[in-house]
Amino acid sequence: MGHAFAVGTGGDRRRDRLLRRGGGVSGPAAHAPTPPVVQLLRVHGRDTFGSGGRARGRLYDVSLTFEAGIHAVLGRPRDGTTALCELIAGRARPRAGRVLVAGREPWRSPVLRRRIGAYLDRPTLVEAGRVGDAVAVASELRGIDVSASIAELGLADLLGRRMASLHAYEARALELAFALAVQRPAAVVLDEPLDATELVPAEALFERLAAMARDGAAVILTSSIPSDVEGVADHVHLVDRGRVVASDGALGWPGAGERELTVWLRDATLARRLASELGQAAALLGVAWRGRDGETASVSVRAAALDEAAVAVAAAVARTGIDVIGLQPVAPTLESLHVARRKRTAQEGAR
Repeated sequence: MGHAFAVGTGGDRRRDRLLRRGGGVSGPAAHAPTPPVVQLLRVHGRDTFGSGGRARGRLYDVSLTFEAGIHAVLGRPRDGTTALCELIAGRARPRAGRVLVAGREPWRSPVLRRRIGAYLDRPTLVEAGRVGDAVAVASELRGIDVSASIAELGLADLLGRRMASLHAYEARALELAFALAVQRPAAVVLDEPLDATELVPAEALFERLAAMARDGAAVILTSSIPSDVEGVADHVHLVDRGRVVASDGALGWPGAGERELTVWLRDATLARRLASELGQAAALLGVAWRGRDGETASVSVRAAALDEAAVAVAAAVARTGIDVIGLQPVAPTLESLHVARRKRTAQEGAR
């Protein structure tokens, strides 16, 4: 069985905020309070996506505020992420409470809805004829010039094809172009936007979102994969079965201030040797090995940054001559976030 070695003096250095890519604001001005662009006030609601009138997810008594910046909401549609996006976009009406964007209720105001970029899990383009014609019709109906957005995302080659020939991810990428084409939006809501990044590079998407946030938009994106939004969002919220259960510093984010690297070795003897050697590295936050004699084993290495863990492993391997099979960064999952949250709650209750 494996044994743990406590190493390093860094302690738990989790950051309350994630750093935004694409040239976000830094310094004291970045922390100045700003009025919320989007407010949810004790909202109960459901999405409209499910078949037969059944919702995929619901929200229960949710109160949240989103100021200008990038916000990530972690969870699955059954937890209410799609419902959240539809309510903010004005595609659904809350059953109780109020949803406000720029001080107004989006479900009541078609004018306001034109100032909200929305990428939802529902196709809106006409599914017949040529792509260029369908885009032109949608642009006219929505009052949006999407040509620059399509060019920026590298989607112009799709315009000459027929709608029926598009793969699902290609149609989704066009929907994303419309969401990003709204001029000076009050809010942008994106439900699992990385679904479209098979065509649209994630880096280009995040740079565009950062620019919109700097111009004053509240950018709200959902994801069921925490690593997709790591290093992107200014604020992170975790939802579970329709309720917000943790935000920012209370999230217990395993990766915001602590990263883990798994090192694979041929047997437990080598794992023990490597773990013992790494136990002397002051830069590491923790080391543990797992495995049995005669079987493939692993060493888990925790550090404040992934490159610190990799450098420590490389130095230990060079000193010992141990043969490493492979290295694998450990990405946080929704399940690991919930486990970390429950542990923190239990620790606070025991004090």
